[in-house]
Amino acid sequence: MRHYNLNFKEVLCLKKKFISIVVFLSTVCCIFLSNVNCYAVNNSPKLSVVIPIYNVEDYAQECLESIVKQSYKNLEIICVNDGSTDNSKSIVEKCAKKDDRIILINQNNSGVSEARNNGIERASGDYITFVDSDDLLELNAYETAMNVFEKEDIDLLVWGYRVFPFSGTWYEKAGKVHGKCYKSDSINAYFNEKSSTVVWNKIYKSNLIKGNYIRFKKGLKYGEDINFNLLVFPKAKNIEFISDKLYNYRIKREGSATTAFGRKTKLKNEFVMFENAISDWNKFGHMEGNESKIVSHFINLAYNEIKALNGEDLKSFSSEFMKLIGKYIKKGSANRYPLKILRKIKYIRQSANLM
Repeated sequence: MRHYNLNFKEVLCLKKKFISIVVFLSTVCCIFLSNVNCYAVNNSPKLSVVIPIYNVEDYAQECLESIVKQSYKNLEIICVNDGSTDNSKSIVEKCAKKDDRIILINQNNSGVSEARNNGIERASGDYITFVDSDDLLELNAYETAMNVFEKEDIDLLVWGYRVFPFSGTWYEKAGKVHGKCYKSDSINAYFNEKSSTVVWNKIYKSNLIKGNYIRFKKGLKYGEDINFNLLVFPKAKNIEFISDKLYNYRIKREGSATTAFGRKTKLKNEFVMFENAISDWNKFGHMEGNESKIVSHFINLAYNEIKALNGEDLKSFSSEFMKLIGKYIKKGSANRYPLKILRKIKYIRQSANLM
């Protein structure tokens, strides 16, 4: 066996060479992995995330952090500042300096519908999703959802959600979604599934929205999601519902919305929503065979508010709603409606003193 006697300088020299080789190999590995990650991001579909921002300085940063930290990286995060009067704008600007995927659009205070519409116009992604600026996402939300799009030929994906900060049986049930795929049966998908009405628990193919020029109705203070999805769902060929709870919806305890003024405002919006929906569905030929479904949908919405009114408000709003739905519930049409709906119609008719 041959023995080598190395002096201190030689050992030190070999050590330096070894360290240099390790550093070189580490650098090569980092560059390789970086290129692999860039390739993966650049070759994965882009998801445009549209977030209306209005006076949410207490929540905006936390919301954005739950998006920029997503395991799915190919994102375009479009924040539309709707004329905020607090520090919301500056918070978004600071976040945008740290992450160039964040895009800030400023508009005069015009409402959530206009903000989302401007976000849609700016979106360049293959897919579009919406987030409310006080809500949070699970960090694997978009990766989970986009994996489904990769495996299935679908136009629209719906996920489950959690309600916070409160807990209880009702809150647990609220965001529960059963895994199911609707193929060429998109209208029934809307009416069969309770989670169909809102937009923030969904990812839409961009072409489904842009190709059909679907936008949010302006001027509504409540329920703009409903009119939007009533336009989207009939245009979607295949819709997938997954049970994963990927979104955290922040709910506030009932307050002013339960006052008579709050309920009356909601009812006025629901009457406009009903007229919008009927007009749109007549225009696009969706009414045939589905009239009782959409009318029942709005009867359910209105009934929940009407039954909480009393006195002259109860009578006047019941009377106005009966005028809206009158031609759809005329004599001979009772067999088209479920018994529960007929009972609600009877209550509203009685409240309007029409019986």
